[in-house]
Amino acid sequence: MLKQTNSAGKRLNLKPRYLLVPPDLRFTALTLVNSTLVPGSNNNDANVLRGAVEPISVAQFTDVTDWYLVCDPGLVESIEVGFVGGRQMPELLLQDAPLRGQVFTNDQISFKVRWEFGGGWLDYRGAFWSQVA
Repeated sequence: MLKQTNSAGKRLNLKPRYLLVPPDLRFTALTLVNSTLVPGSNNNDANVLRGAVEPISVAQFTDVTDWYLVCDPGLVESIEVGFVGGRQMPELLLQDAPLRGQVFTNDQISFKVRWEFGGGWLDYRGAFWSQVA
């Protein structure tokens, strides 16, 4: 990620901040990032990755060979999220009219939550994907 360039060929110097892994790789990622020495090294080498990134386990990742690096959103805006009508909080709708539906006959109140939003990539250079070797 540090060697990526802009359209003029200048290096962007983008440093990854987050390491996204599936739940199966969570403890491996924590070991790699938090150990003082290189895990599995016989020479007691210093771990240069210590504290370099923050590991985050993503429950929706199912492929145990995939991992991602993502930059700090303050460095590069990679993903944009937009909200329909500008509503950033969910809308709670309540059906409590006593003469409509089954409110009166069954002592039933209905709730509905509506939250409309969408997202998309702005700049691919703020993220990196790879597979475990």
